[in-house]
Amino acid sequence: DFIDQPTVALDLKITPQLQAEGEARELIRQIQILRKEKDCKLDEKITVATPSYPAEFEEYIKQKALIGKLVWGETLSILTG
Repeated sequence: DFIDQPTVALDLKITPQLQAEGEARELIRQIQILRKEKDCKLDEKITVATPSYPAEFEEYIKQKALIGKLVWGETLSILTG
């Protein structure tokens, strides 16, 4: 009975690119939470300090979280609005 059934194979391997994209999305989520806590305006560009981020996604992070400048810092924080 199973001979005529279609087969689906999934590749569950997490590539370095997928890992970096996941880190970027998580960072954006955390920044959005900080923006809300700091009462940042919806259209306000901010400066964000972060201990690390995937460099290949820097522009994507800046665009999605409305960041004017992304700098190194010991903890994730909003420096200016």
